[in-house]
Amino acid sequence: MASAFRLVLLLSSIIGILTIKAVSEIKNNCFNFIKTDRLEAVFIDVVEDGRNMFNFGWEKTKISKLFVSAQASAQSENFGEAASVCPAPCPPGWTQFGSRCFIFYYQSRTWSDAEKFCISIGGNLASIHSLDENNFISEMVERQTGYSRDTWIGGYDAVSENTWLWSDGSAFEFTHWHTNQPDNSGSQHCLEINYGGSHWNDIRCSMGMPFVCARDI
Repeated sequence: MASAFRLVLLLSSIIGILTIKAVSEIKNNCFNFIKTDRLEAVFIDVVEDGRNMFNFGWEKTKISKLFVSAQASAQSENFGEAASVCPAPCPPGWTQFGSRCFIFYYQSRTWSDAEKFCISIGGNLASIHSLDENNFISEMVERQTGYSRDTWIGGYDAVSENTWLWSDGSAFEFTHWHTNQPDNSGSQHCLEINYGGSHWNDIRCSMGMPFVCARDI
């Protein structure tokens, strides 16, 4: 009994030490530990560290089982402690996709006013760099409006005709234009999404429509 009691005390101490180690690792790498499966990976390493500490001959199997049992009982609480170390990746109301946060605003604004508003809340009108991002934004708008509502994103060619840029300064490499677009019909220098589905269209910047802002995490 005395031996078992000492083992329990030893196990408790080691679990505490290893938990501090895990939380410290997460604190130093918050962005990489947003997902629960990354937290689980840390604690799997913790378990292995604990087993290695007991890597001696006598009663190795018994002690290893005791460690795993004790660790499992504390794991739920430790997950909570570790997760609370990192702040939420996106502000309230924003939705994370990849390494950025997005938010949809239904109120109608011109492209310029929408961009100014996005800047005022720490972002820009959304740039799009992949079909996955494009579909994510299109689906987000549809969820909040009930249909594929024409919506401002951050593209413009007002500086030089047919040279499209993103307002956040990122590279304009991915495109998802609708058939026969852009056509610059009537000085159309700004970019909308959800034209004929999830496609893009150039349109006059003075038009009023909803918009999507984006910001880095």
